[in-house]
Amino acid sequence: MDEKQEMYRAREILEETAAVECLRLAVGRIVDGSLHPDFHQLNDGQMALGEQPNPVDQDGPKADHVQRNVTFPSGKLFFSATIFNPPFGNVEESRWNGLADPGETRLETLFLRRFLSEEKNKGQCCCLVPNGFLSRIHPLDEQLRRQLVECHGLQAVILLPLHAFQPRVHVYTALLIFRQGGGPSKRVWLCDARDGRLEDIDLDVYFTARFSSSLEGKCMRTGQVTHLFLTPQMLSSNHYLLVPEGHRSQVWGVSQTKVQAIEDKMDTLHQAIRKLEQSGSDQQMNLFGAKQQAPWTKRQLRQMISLKKQQILYCRQMVEQLFLDHFGEGIQKGEYPLFYGEDLLVFHSGNKPAKDWTDGPYPLYDGSGIRRMLDRCTQGISLPTVIITRVGTYCGAVYRSKQPCWIGGNAFFLKQVQKPAHPSYLVGLFSYMDFNQYKAGSCIPQINQSVLQSKQYPLPSLTLQEEYAGKVDPWLDQLEELEIEVYSLQKEYRLLAD
Repeated sequence: MDEKQEMYRAREILEETAAVECLRLAVGRIVDGSLHPDFHQLNDGQMALGEQPNPVDQDGPKADHVQRNVTFPSGKLFFSATIFNPPFGNVEESRWNGLADPGETRLETLFLRRFLSEEKNKGQCCCLVPNGFLSRIHPLDEQLRRQLVECHGLQAVILLPLHAFQPRVHVYTALLIFRQGGGPSKRVWLCDARDGRLEDIDLDVYFTARFSSSLEGKCMRTGQVTHLFLTPQMLSSNHYLLVPEGHRSQVWGVSQTKVQAIEDKMDTLHQAIRKLEQSGSDQQMNLFGAKQQAPWTKRQLRQMISLKKQQILYCRQMVEQLFLDHFGEGIQKGEYPLFYGEDLLVFHSGNKPAKDWTDGPYPLYDGSGIRRMLDRCTQGISLPTVIITRVGTYCGAVYRSKQPCWIGGNAFFLKQVQKPAHPSYLVGLFSYMDFNQYKAGSCIPQINQSVLQSKQYPLPSLTLQEEYAGKVDPWLDQLEELEIEVYSLQKEYRLLAD
């Protein structure tokens, strides 16, 4: 797109990627708080700037991905709006290795840095990046995020659902909306739609965030989308992280999930589960005329798995909310002594199970939680065991197991604590600290022990920890049971699908 607003035409084969393209065009053409009047979005996934195009010739060539026809004026190029897709991956494995600065390892960092250095790229910009760029604690990534905030007027970060680019890319992505050379940001809207749908993203919230200072430091939720409104000062105090999890401590007093609200949601889910169980309790006659339980259908299993996963989500929110209620203010005010992980915690990596091991009663915890039930368990670990996943999109997730289990190769477990610390307090603390923000890598995100050992951990008195444990343990027990139930239901569903 250029200053003369020449035609931009596109066609997407997949509905989801067409929706992303429309969204990117929309935010790329926002001028003075409103969509450009000549911007059009068509229902069939086509988009245009200027006059609406005629339908794409059905007899013409069909693009595998996107078909674009863009005309630029002659002479010096100057773009009033830019939609930018840098490649993802490692610099060393690409043909652009010679362009990287010392220590620059990621392609998206390399291309975004070079893009920002181009004088012609003035105006509104919409850039697609992997989520790893938003939270990597790497000096070059942090410097680039700081540059976006302080020099290029970063306005919004929209975290997209995982399915936005499937089946082509199985990685979380985000849109960065900024104005190159636009000076410092006033406030940044973090829109977390990872658990929602693309159609749930409301650009009216974006307009409000740009022109309303009353939202600064606030957190709100619309449907399955979470909105966080941060000032440059808030971002600068926390490595310029551009993910909502990185700023929980700054908005802990404006929690989106209070204890009573979570309990009400859990009650609603319990009622829905009982209703589904009753609908699946119909009996049928066997060959001998005796009544027996009718098997669950695939649809009923999918519904039950969905409900149980929602319960898991609310249990985790309750663990964090109770932690904030007990320790949030004290941590903010620095009331508790701090210890570095290397002086406090001893982590050990798990081991990959052998392929010939048979099923049994012991859960196998790996990068995605419970992956299997085995006939043996890891020896020499204390119960309850605190487990942290180390590889995968959800690396850094925290689990607690009161029963013997096997720790897989894609997870850590807490072997020893050098100071008096209750395991339930550590589960709440690790969840609050959100280790996922320290992951490295976009294609295969992971965290390592050295990162965990380098962090500082607040440690209140054992009395306060035990008081918290008394309230959170029932929720942790329920969470552990739900994880095993979901695994069993998913196994049953796979057998039925085969």
